Amino acid sequence: MHDAEMKSLPSAPDKALGRPPSWARRLYLVLPTSVAGAVLCGQMLVAAVDPYNLYPWSPAREINEDAAVELSPYLLRAVRRGNVDTVLIGGSTSLDIAASDIERLIEGTEKAVNLSYRATRGADLGVVFKEVSDAANVRRVILFLDWIYLRPDAEKNPAFPFHLYEGDPTEALFRIDRQAYELSFRLLTSGRLVIGGTTRAERNHWRDVKYREWHSARSVTRERAMIEAERLRVGEPTDITCADLGAIETRLAPFARALSAAGKRLDVIVPPYAMSYYHWVLRRKSDILFRPRASLESALVMRRCALEVLAPLEGVDVYAFDGERWLTDDLANYRDAAHVQNEDAFRFMLEAVNAGRNRLTLDNFDAYARDLRERVPAYAYRSSLQQE
Repeated sequence: MHDAEMKSLPSAPDKALGRPPSWARRLYLVLPTSVAGAVLCGQMLVAAVDPYNLYPWSPAREINEDAAVELSPYLLRAVRRGNVDTVLIGGSTSLDIAASDIERLIEGTEKAVNLSYRATRGADLGVVFKEVSDAANVRRVILFLDWIYLRPDAEKNPAFPFHLYEGDPTEALFRIDRQAYELSFRLLTSGRLVIGGTTRAERNHWRDVKYREWHSARSVTRERAMIEAERLRVGEPTDITCADLGAIETRLAPFARALSAAGKRLDVIVPPYAMSYYHWVLRRKSDILFRPRASLESALVMRRCALEVLAPLEGVDVYAFDGERWLTDDLANYRDAAHVQNEDAFRFMLEAVNAGRNRLTLDNFDAYARDLRERVPAYAYRSSLQQE
């Protein structure tokens, strides 16, 4: 056999082991290397754009109102480094307050941002509080005092991006996800810090759907029955004390003291739940601190404990709107018992905060609690929608 023919034949080991030809083996090496290179280039691009404002080389971000609808946990450094002077912090009960309304109705506000997000928990609120208190440009904070302060202070929202703010700052470079790529692309192409599916118009559509569902004939029948079934339990005493409320002592108190010491304002708002909220929450299996403990009295204890911590601080005020019966007695103002769906109601609250009305103090707390203890157990389903 000629030498040329010998060279064209596969080697004996290749035959015995069934190896692919050499060109295929080279392809196996090139493909993974190319993929790894593309991923690395993508990470370098995102790190250079820095959509979350984590690193000193990126310019301060202009946060538009659409971005803050769902991206709040990712915007903390942008707030810290930007020109925001008024910040709203809360959970789902304050998510629908427009930053533009804050700018228009709270005197002295030039740039506001709503940092509310769903399913807030004590541990992630601690991160939010630290970032906001360290923001030199922030002069005023509006905080919603919702049911989360009845939960254990170490609880975490598993979706919260702790890696962006805690530990080694380079860790974020190796945890780049689809959202970071999308934000970077949008910043490069349009200059806007917003991702698909989070615009306020789209959220409003979702809210409207939920509102119609909750006010359907079937849902109204269910709500009426629930209120009647829980009427005898809703006013029962609770065994919760201030000692059980670690989120107030370890999260809220240090934050309020830091703001007060820095000469900044803190306005704390008790969410105006519907009167049926205290019946409804007894049915929620996830609210462990309400079951089997009483819902109304637990909430009152929490508010009193928070007030005792906040009342002595300069520049800190607490506001409550439960006594506004046009709001809390009429379920037409809500998309469920916990969530207001009435922009005029939110504006009313902001106007009251700006004017110093509806303040809750240690002096008027007993009258406030007495009013709720009378109204909640006696409440019967009422909606102005049913009268139209």
